[in-house]
Amino acid sequence: MTPGDDARSGHGAGPLLPPSDTANPCYEAWLEQWLCDLEHAPTEEEQSAWADALAEEVRTTYPGVHVSLEISRGYLLLYLIVLPESERGIGLGTRVMEHLVSAADLRGAAMTLSPTENFGADPDRLHDFYRRFGFIANKWRGEIGAAEESMVRVPRNSVAVADSPACSGSGSKESAS
Repeated sequence: MTPGDDARSGHGAGPLLPPSDTANPCYEAWLEQWLCDLEHAPTEEEQSAWADALAEEVRTTYPGVHVSLEISRGYLLLYLIVLPESERGIGLGTRVMEHLVSAADLRGAAMTLSPTENFGADPDRLHDFYRRFGFIANKWRGEIGAAEESMVRVPRNSVAVADSPACSGSGSKESAS
């Protein structure tokens, strides 16, 4: 299932990684490997169960946070994240995103999302926020095997990224190249 572009949001500010809207060879390497490994991938039901369990874990760990995750085209789609207004601007969004990207990294799952102005958010500020966690602009949006959302993040422990000559020696900057 591929949702529309509405009802996606998140909150936070200040870059940890430099912004990048250029093509990313690490994502290209990951995407190529992902397409090759489709036959060994977990079933959609297994992936969906994992995404549901992760969303519940976040809601339990961070009461008042509304998060919706699903599997879309093999990617972990962050469909919705809303923080209580009283807890915005104090690092809660950063902690929630660290939780989500850590879980995705452990599973080797790429993440995708599309920041929007819904719920009063500033899309430019959200783009900067998500870049802090390694998300890049999705230049392959809608192509075969690529995510349909506007931003994508390669898992840190991806074999394709580690083996790619374009990504070797890049360490934690692979997403920001």
